[in-house]
Amino acid sequence: MKQRFAEEVSSFFGPILGLNYMFHLVNLCVLLLECIRCDQDALVRNLCLLGVSLGNLAVPSITFEIVGLYSEQLIDAVYGMPWESMNVSNRKCLKLFLSRVQDPIRVTTMGVVPVGVQTMGAVS
Repeated sequence: MKQRFAEEVSSFFGPILGLNYMFHLVNLCVLLLECIRCDQDALVRNLCLLGVSLGNLAVPSITFEIVGLYSEQLIDAVYGMPWESMNVSNRKCLKLFLSRVQDPIRVTTMGVVPVGVQTMGAVS
C-alpha cells in the first residue's frame, strides 16, 4: 500500500517536479550569466532573484528528502521492536506492520530521477 502511495504521488507530481527542475536549471543558468556582466544594479537584482530561485528549488527537494528520511527511520524503529516479549496478537500486528514498511518512500520525477537534496544539488 505504501509503495502504491509513493507511485501515485510520483505519477501525479512527477511531471510537475520534472518541469520545475528544468525551469530552475535554465533560470539559474540565465541568472548566473546575467551576474557576470558586472553592472552593480543588475548584479544586486539578479543575486536577489538567484536567492529566491534557489529557495524555491530547495523547498520541495528538502520536503521530499525529509519524508524519505522519516520513512527510513520508521523502518529501523519497526525492525528494532522487541517482538520476543510480545503476545501473539501484538506479534501478528507487528508482522503486518513489518510487511508494510520494508521499502522507504521515494518520490521520483516521471519514474526516473528521485526527488531530493542530491537532485537539487545537481540542478544548482
